[in-house]
Formats: sequence, C-alpha cells, structure tokens
Amino acid sequence: MKTWFSKYWKKLALLAAALLLGMVSSEVAYRIYTTAKYHKVLRNFSSPPWVLHPGQSFEYLMAPNTRGRLHFLTDTSRAFSYIINRDGFRGRPFDGAGPDVAKVLLLGDSYTFGWGLEEDAPRFPRLVERALNADGPTIRCLVYNAGMPGYNTEQEHHLLSRLGREHAFDLVALNYAMNDAEPQHTVPIPPRQYYRYCGLWLPERLKEILNAKLFGGRSVFHVRKSTPSFDYLVGFGPDSPKAKASRDALEGIARWCHARGIALVVFILPDVSQPLDASYPWTPIHEKVGQWGRMLGVPTFDLLPTFRDRPHHEYMIEGDGHPNARAHQLIAESILPAVRSTLGAARVRDE
Repeated sequence: MKTWFSKYWKKLALLAAALLLGMVSSEVAYRIYTTAKYHKVLRNFSSPPWVLHPGQSFEYLMAPNTRGRLHFLTDTSRAFSYIINRDGFRGRPFDGAGPDVAKVLLLGDSYTFGWGLEEDAPRFPRLVERALNADGPTIRCLVYNAGMPGYNTEQEHHLLSRLGREHAFDLVALNYAMNDAEPQHTVPIPPRQYYRYCGLWLPERLKEILNAKLFGGRSVFHVRKSTPSFDYLVGFGPDSPKAKASRDALEGIARWCHARGIALVVFILPDVSQPLDASYPWTPIHEKVGQWGRMLGVPTFDLLPTFRDRPHHEYMIEGDGHPNARAHQLIAESILPAVRSTLGAARVRDE
C-alpha cells in the first residue's frame, strides 16, 4: 500500500522546484531592475561640484578647478564660498615639494574640508601648516587637505590608496568624525553598497515595505540594508557590521602606511552640535575608536577632553552644526603637538 508521500512526492518535488525557481528569478529580476534604476539616476544626476565616479570605491570627488558657493544642508537660504584646486580638493594642490619639505596629508570628511566656512576663513589644515612653518623663514612643511564631505573611513582608505600612487607623504593624519561608520549619502548610492550586508536583496526590500505599510514605519522586521542613520550608536552596536567595516578600513590605512614607512596618527573629533558635558551622547564611539588605535599600534588622540564642558553652541556654525572658525582654531591647537612630534620622529627615523 502506497503512503501519501510516495504517491505525491514527484508533485511535491516539482512544486518545490517551481517555488525555488520563482524565488531565484524574482531575486535576479529585482537586482536587474534596481541596478538599471540606479544607472538611470546616475545619468540624470547633477549636483555641482560633486563628480561621480561609478565603479570606483570612493564613488565621488569634487570637480577640479571650480569655485562657487555651496548651500547649507539644513538652511538652504545660506551658502558659503569655496575653491576647489586642480586635484579636486579644497586647499593647496598636490604640487611637488623638495626633499627637505615634509608633506602631511589630512584625511577626513566635511569637518576637515571646512564645511560652512568661507574660503578665506581659517580652517584647521591651513592653521596647522601655518604654525609648523611659523618659526622659520622658509616653508618646511606642506599640509594637504584631502577632506571630502560625506566620506566615511572606507572611502578615506580607498582615497589614500589612490593619492599614494601619485604622491609621497611623510605623515598621514586621519580625522575620525562620529558618523564615519555610516554610509555616504551625498550622491546616489550603488545598490551593491545598499545591500552589501544582505545575502538576498528582494526580501530586504519586502521587509522595508511591510514595516512602512503595515507597521507605520516601526522596525518590526530587522532590515540589514546599509543605510545612513543619525543615531551613530546604532552603527556601533554589537550586531552592526558598520563599525566592523570602519575598523577594517582603519586597519587597512595602518597597513598601507606601515608598508611604505609613512607615519600615521588618528585624531577623534567631537560632534560640536551636541552638548559637550556629561550628556554628550557619542562617548562610546570615542572610546571604541581609541581602542582600535591602541590595538593597531597607531597613535590616537581624542579631542573630546579638549572640548569637554565648553558651550557647544560657541563652537558650531549656527543652523548647521559643523565646527565654526573658533572650533577649527581649537582643533588646530590640539593636534599641532602630535603632528609636530610625529613628523620629527619620522625625520629622525629616515635619517
């Protein structure tokens, strides 16, 4: 006597195969659709001075040899002047320097770039260079500002690799901001970046839709898409891959510098848009990045103690949150001793 299973197993197998084929086909179709939609956005994207580099790990740069005014992100009625050099950065171009001139590269995001400050305003890369050369009649040190608004640690790692193929540096200083574990959102994000932590794309999108349509935006279903968040502590949670990606990028920067005999220091910059007293919310991030530096053997300096208990509104651009000129002055004064001593040690080692 045949059992129920023996009687219907072929039909069940065909049904299972059809379901599997349907899921695979849906996943492939969704990936093709999402990628095509992204490329359509790229073709229509225009937001000077950003220049897209699809397929590159750093994804975007700034248009070389441009100048103009950039609008604030929150108050678009306000803007500030900028000048981009021939290399696509703010500040001095990467022109050649003699063997007796030390070259310092400052990596970072909008803090290092000097977002919100007029072109003629003092920014900490410029202030550090000025101080390093203040006690001599000739320029002995050049400081290059490679700050790119919106960049995270991974992009800074890839940018360093590119710049290092074209230029030589004596010191690399990474300025770590509180959102450096978050994905960039300045330009359209490639789907492969959105879904980098997901085995399948379509189920993640379906979970997003269900959360939005059925549960009023509440995260009933956990979505692993790599999307920016303003709650930076979530990115440093125990189950978040964002912090791991940032830490791995920092390790990559350290290995890159070590392999070439280039000194590296890390400066952790506080978020001046937040109260700088005991209620400051991002202290765990400062502590975690400091631990990374110690584990990697990289000199790491936390600037939060320097800013601690100061009125934060006196150090932020009103209506924007980025460091103002007063904050840039304090940052320059804080990082100058470490830059000077590290450069000195590097020069002695080279001799």
